[in-house]
Amino acid sequence: MLRSLRATSVAAAVVTWVVLGACARDVRARYPSDPGAPGDDTGSIVLVLSRPSPDVYVAVDGVLLVDGAHTSRVRIDGLATGYAEVVIVVGPAEKAVRVWVDAGRDTVIPMPGVGGSTTDSLKNMALSLAAVALYAWIR
Repeated sequence: MLRSLRATSVAAAVVTWVVLGACARDVRARYPSDPGAPGDDTGSIVLVLSRPSPDVYVAVDGVLLVDGAHTSRVRIDGLATGYAEVVIVVGPAEKAVRVWVDAGRDTVIPMPGVGGSTTDSLKNMALSLAAVALYAWIR
């Protein structure tokens, strides 16, 4: 009995670790710009992925602002009004766009999410094994 209780505790700990580690979080970044005059207006770019994706990188005007995040939403504040060159890399997919940034408004760039990485595959395998072990223990 003690042995099965210990195995159940270990399985629950592994499942908790995998689930919490796999959670995507929203990312907020600020473009490093000069403070400028008090009246200078800035805008924002919001990148929205169709599903959470690992290994998200975003550069604006050649400045890397997001470096390998696991997310489905990226918000970049502090961009000067005008055109901005945005390069987005999500896993193996890459997209470069030139967008207009309005003062006080969000410029939204929708993008499809891509499949998971090797780490995601390992997490999914661990979850499946934990589910099988739990099912076997219950029966």
